[in-house]
Amino acid sequence: MKALVIEDNESVLRLVREGLEAVGWTVDAAASGDEGLTLAIDAAQGYDLAVVDRMLPVVDGITIVRAMREKGVATPVIVLTALGSVGNRIEGLDAGADDYMTKPFALDELLARARALMRRPREVVEGRLEFGDLALDPETRVLSVSGKGQVDLSKRECAMLEALIRAGGEPLARDRLLSKVWGADRPVEAGNVDNYAYFLRRKLARAGSTSSLESVRGLGYRLAEGR
Repeated sequence: MKALVIEDNESVLRLVREGLEAVGWTVDAAASGDEGLTLAIDAAQGYDLAVVDRMLPVVDGITIVRAMREKGVATPVIVLTALGSVGNRIEGLDAGADDYMTKPFALDELLARARALMRRPREVVEGRLEFGDLALDPETRVLSVSGKGQVDLSKRECAMLEALIRAGGEPLARDRLLSKVWGADRPVEAGNVDNYAYFLRRKLARAGSTSSLESVRGLGYRLAEGR
């Protein structure tokens, strides 16, 4: 597997690069935002993971992540930052990051999060997202179940299901789902997440899916593949 590490702190860059290489990764490194951006949006590089510092010279990490997503680069991204407030984390995740770690961090935890990202499903041809027997087209908001039926989703149902599929079976907290579906600054009650979870369960059943939307006590929701 191949990773890109963009970090201007030499000791942190060396720690992450050597840690990834020690477990079998091939690593490209960039110490400035402009160099990192050039590599990050080059689809020919074929990166499986990008580890991006938020505060970089010339081009900041959030700009890099946004540019990747705008260019259709779906490489999973872990953002590293000294800014650990909830607002900062939400900004990074909304820009398109898959995970967010506050400095200082433990290398073993970063490697574990990288492994978790590698288990997540990738976007497939024609813009569809897949999980278990589900295939979601975010553009048309059509949910298909392999060998069975399909249903149309509302805009918010689609946004919520897309976030859950991208999480690859990992649980998503209610506040994260609120941010993904309604926006970080919208004054929306957390109970709306539960309402839309109910709507999605009905749609999954109507389409004949064996996948399920599970409640995670004290946290939020996760998708689980059927058996």
